[in-house]
Amino acid sequence: MMLCFTKFPLSYFRQNDRRRSSCGELPTSSKGSDDPSSGGTTPYSGSYPSSLVGSMDRVTYTWTNMNVYCAQQEQREGFFGWNRRRYFGERKHILKNVNGAAYPGELLALMGSSGAGKTTLLNTLTFRSGKQLDVTGMRAINGEPATAETITALSAYVQQDDLFIGTLTVREHLIFQALVRMDRWIPYEARMKRVEEVISELALTKCQNTLIGIPGRIKGISGGEMKRLSFASEVLTDPPLLLCDEPTSGLDSFMAQNVVQVLKNMALKGKTVICTIHQPSSEVFAMFDKVLLMAEGRVAYLGTSHEACDFFSQLGAPCPSNYNPADFFIQLLAVVPSREETCRQTVDLICDTFENSEAGQKFAQPPLITTKTTFEEEIDIARSPYKAKWSAQFRAVLWRSWLSVKKEPILIKVRMLQTFMVAMLIGIMFFGQELTEDGVMNINGALFLFLTNMTFQNVFAVINVFCSELPIFMREHSNGMYRADVYFLCKTLAEIPIFIAIPVLFTVVTYFMIGLTPEPYKFFNTALIVTLVANVATSFGYLISSISSSVNMALSIGPPVVIPFLLFGGFFLNTGSVPPYFKWLSNLSWFKYGNEALLINQWSDVDYIECEQNTTCPKNGAVVLQTLNFYVDDFYFDILALLGLIVSFRIFAVREVHPSASTSLCLNPTAPPAKTKLEKGAEMSSLRGYGKWAPDVEGVTLTWHDLSVYVPAEKEGGLFRKQSKPHKRLLNSVSGAVKPGTLVALMGSSGAGKSTLMNALAHRNPVGVVVDGDIRVNGRPIGPYMNNLCGYVPQEDLFVRDLTVKEHLTFMAWMRLDRRTSRFERRRHVLDLLSILGLSERADTRIGATGHEKVLSGGEKKRLAFASELLTDPPLLFCDEPTTGLDSFSAQKIVQMMGSMAAQGKTIVCTIHQPSSEMFSLFHELILLVDGRIAFMGTPNNAVTFFESLNYRCPENYNPADFFIHTLSVTPGDEERSRVAVKAICDQYTVSEHARAVDLLVHYERHLAESCEIPSDHHRAPRTKFKGPLLSTQFFWLAYRSFLCVLRDPAVQKLRIVQKLGIAIMAGLCYVGTQLDQRGIQAIQGALFIFVTENTFSPMYSVLALFPQEFPLFMREYKSGLYGVGVYYLSKLIAMVRTFASQF
Repeated sequence: MMLCFTKFPLSYFRQNDRRRSSCGELPTSSKGSDDPSSGGTTPYSGSYPSSLVGSMDRVTYTWTNMNVYCAQQEQREGFFGWNRRRYFGERKHILKNVNGAAYPGELLALMGSSGAGKTTLLNTLTFRSGKQLDVTGMRAINGEPATAETITALSAYVQQDDLFIGTLTVREHLIFQALVRMDRWIPYEARMKRVEEVISELALTKCQNTLIGIPGRIKGISGGEMKRLSFASEVLTDPPLLLCDEPTSGLDSFMAQNVVQVLKNMALKGKTVICTIHQPSSEVFAMFDKVLLMAEGRVAYLGTSHEACDFFSQLGAPCPSNYNPADFFIQLLAVVPSREETCRQTVDLICDTFENSEAGQKFAQPPLITTKTTFEEEIDIARSPYKAKWSAQFRAVLWRSWLSVKKEPILIKVRMLQTFMVAMLIGIMFFGQELTEDGVMNINGALFLFLTNMTFQNVFAVINVFCSELPIFMREHSNGMYRADVYFLCKTLAEIPIFIAIPVLFTVVTYFMIGLTPEPYKFFNTALIVTLVANVATSFGYLISSISSSVNMALSIGPPVVIPFLLFGGFFLNTGSVPPYFKWLSNLSWFKYGNEALLINQWSDVDYIECEQNTTCPKNGAVVLQTLNFYVDDFYFDILALLGLIVSFRIFAVREVHPSASTSLCLNPTAPPAKTKLEKGAEMSSLRGYGKWAPDVEGVTLTWHDLSVYVPAEKEGGLFRKQSKPHKRLLNSVSGAVKPGTLVALMGSSGAGKSTLMNALAHRNPVGVVVDGDIRVNGRPIGPYMNNLCGYVPQEDLFVRDLTVKEHLTFMAWMRLDRRTSRFERRRHVLDLLSILGLSERADTRIGATGHEKVLSGGEKKRLAFASELLTDPPLLFCDEPTTGLDSFSAQKIVQMMGSMAAQGKTIVCTIHQPSSEMFSLFHELILLVDGRIAFMGTPNNAVTFFESLNYRCPENYNPADFFIHTLSVTPGDEERSRVAVKAICDQYTVSEHARAVDLLVHYERHLAESCEIPSDHHRAPRTKFKGPLLSTQFFWLAYRSFLCVLRDPAVQKLRIVQKLGIAIMAGLCYVGTQLDQRGIQAIQGALFIFVTENTFSPMYSVLALFPQEFPLFMREYKSGLYGVGVYYLSKLIAMVRTFASQF
């Protein structure tokens, strides 16, 4: 049988597991506590409270002939993006006759390369497939057809994307989960005990009182800690069926093994556990009871790992001895770039063989009913998927909502300050009004400003906050945690203090400054009316957010919908002049009821108004109301109407959100071995000499000495002040050096300081971070020139979602390559990268984004991020978790690619989690971090020797990377002893020969550089031969990218123009036939103001909706030196001209 991947000699494969053979049994761990239930030593017992055990019956989940189709469509854009024609072609077959079963007491792993269909299958099993997908086949629980409600009631689902309320702490989040997800008969004490156990088991003790955080706003826990928290949320309930999408992604090998051990312990208790997984180590792979291997949307194998080895051996592809079976299977089933046809033939052969085998035929049979009576009992549970009572849901959601409001600085500080400033401005503008003819007009205008300010301030505040929380609500509600009405009721009650305090503050500041009626009850009436209007606007904001798919859509819909209500408020158009066919719409306007109530409250008891020889001057308040067609008797009706609108908008919002059921630069196997790569690096180092400083020619030697990094730790001390605490130290006096031609792995457990160190070395520290120490490139201090000198692959992938893969790389090629590079060379470079990284078939596919239609898998996005940095061939490259989200085959190819770049004299530093033995052997240098200190720096072989000298011997046939992480990790339940042992290791390294060698190299580099003649502009352009793109080139490509985004988002653009047209027709019908009388003058002035208002708020909020979403990407590209701020804003302005021109 021909294999897709190149077969290496057996001596190439490192002995990376601790078994007697490649598919042997799990050995005894060198670290942990005895667990009699598992028959050996495990990282921790993972025991559950006795009250939670045996509460559910066992579940057998089967799926037969599952097929998933996605309609393919071709889109053509006409003039200005209109009249787009769509041609629907043959549907894309994603899953093809997939059969399988998961049994109680078994841990089933779904494995395969990126794009094999693992996540699609998992989403299908949980009834979470998107609306654009057509699903056929049978899913059954204990032989009975399964429904979405049944799965929700009986299962828990750990999704790949982590969604949390960022203002909660880890403990607060888990307490909330325990309150709403655990069975209602479990007492509160048992819930809290379970929370404590999960915190300890998943090593969250250190961060239990830390805010989860919001990216870009609130610094919180690390990515690994966030993933562990996501998993902790699900294991709280001990569900009979657990499904996990990449539960170990972003975790180090020690924590990954702990997480899988939790899954294994749950399976041992009779639970059914299904998970997808990338890059499992040999130890993790041995924990799986069964594996389901997928390739190209088909099942390649389903059975035990032992049987898998036998199955592939019979096909002529035996798993080599001392080789990780998981890596072997994934490499065998991967489609290798440049050999796609051969690989697909191999995959088809394997899948056909299994499908025709006895095991394959067995899974293709319809399921049998196994426990009829038990399942009927579970159906009763499915009828009510909520485990907590309505009252318990209410208390828990209200508690969390109040914590979120209390800890949210935007809602409290910024909005209160904004309200005070606007109130002061209005108060100063209308200060000291008197009861004269001019005073009547001014007071009426000021009161209407009360309404408009409260409306726009609250509508768009709610849209921004609620749209960001909507994905969390939809996930939690679909998981059966709480009802939609509970959520909205609790949000309303939690926000009442804010939405009362803001209008009251506004009224207090402005009321007496303007000189409104001084009677106390009049003041309280005004405060009540303004508060009711503010809450109507809040409810309306919830409704707009609920019917919108994004913040951008909500902010596009909001202003045009508010304008008609504003028109019928009685200020721009007399209520007596409203056409009969718009009476129904005017009855929905809170501006009408609020304006009438405020004016009645102001003028009803005014008996005299001073007039100056003007026959049109109203003599008293009754005349003012009569002129405006308002009636005193309608005051209480207006109050009731406002209350009714608050309730109605909230009810409609609840109805709307209630979900219905529904590869390497040199892949040649004859590439030079590691020794040759090091010789190449040594050759680059030999170019170093006295009298010159040219890192672009001689390579980059990166050194750092006595480096410490601090972040300010602040404690809330009140509403507008903070009580400062001492800075928190993330790195503690670390030193190191990296030479050219070296590939360095930065390793350590989550929170050890890996990303912090790499950000400091790359001169990319977040705002507020304090760096103390000496960092040098070839002996010279680092500075802004690092943007041109180094590449940086961040852990979070940020892209313009509307671009295709090829368009993104083309944009990067024009923005990052030397201006003298020809168009042909740029295009060839882009195509080469697409081929090398296996993205050729996805070249014309849109990238997509989280929360939108997902078109690129996580692994494909990671490869695209890597390709963006490889375009410039930088001499220094930093990579933050470049293999996260990739299968073992793709991850190894990425590391091989980095090794090939290092062989060309590049300096490459990367953080990495869970490297396999083969991947670990590709690194030349190793830096081990723990608690902000360096535990070791040197070659991997020297690391093994160093730990042996401290009586930490790496067992034979054991992955050294896993051993180091396990040794330096804090064992749950034995934290104190572990920390003492780790501190002793760091202290021993500090006085070792390895540390002295590093210090010697650091001082040598500094002495060598001090003798060099430094170019006067070295801080700006160390790569003297490089010439960046011209401003005209930057402008053209930025504008081109912006134009593409506008053209490919037609829903928002068309909606805006339809809204413009609708408002124009409505305004025309309202003001048709206006005459030049007293009401006509009011109407004409109102029409002109509506013109100004409509063309102010709509464009403004369109920009406010768009720019914050693009801001993280803009900041990343700007800090990378791709373009300047002025060019970016000019290109955005030009791109938006077409949109705004079409609307005007």
